[in-house]
Amino acid sequence: MSAARPRRTTVVTRTLAAIWSRTAPRMSEGWRKRFTDHLCEYVAIYNRDIANRRFCEPPPFEEYLPFRRIVGAVYICWDLIEVAQGGSLPERIVTSDLCQNLRVAANDITCWTNDIFSLNKDYARGDVNNVVAILRHAGSLTWPEAA
Repeated sequence: MSAARPRRTTVVTRTLAAIWSRTAPRMSEGWRKRFTDHLCEYVAIYNRDIANRRFCEPPPFEEYLPFRRIVGAVYICWDLIEVAQGGSLPERIVTSDLCQNLRVAANDITCWTNDIFSLNKDYARGDVNNVVAILRHAGSLTWPEAA
């Protein structure tokens, strides 16, 4: 995120600007890049989330996994946890295979658990972006088998 002001001010842009002004100055350059990358990925993929809901067509499971990892916004949460802990993790740790694998696994557990608990709500409103619905569709499973 640059210091440039957005062309249009909304509640979201004002909130993001406030978060940025309180967090970025005390965090490392690596953290600032990660946070902006994660935020930009989230905004970009959110449009796909909306399109999937509109067409009621579940994506293939292999496409859903990386999509869900971003749209769940958990990576943004990991970044903000660093802020809450008082500083950036060293880049050599954050970029290590171990840390990356742990983040992916924790992200999957968080998002899939959310999908299981929100299944009834998602189903009622026709939301196909749910791991249970996608497994059911892909594997011709019953709802209990997919869950």
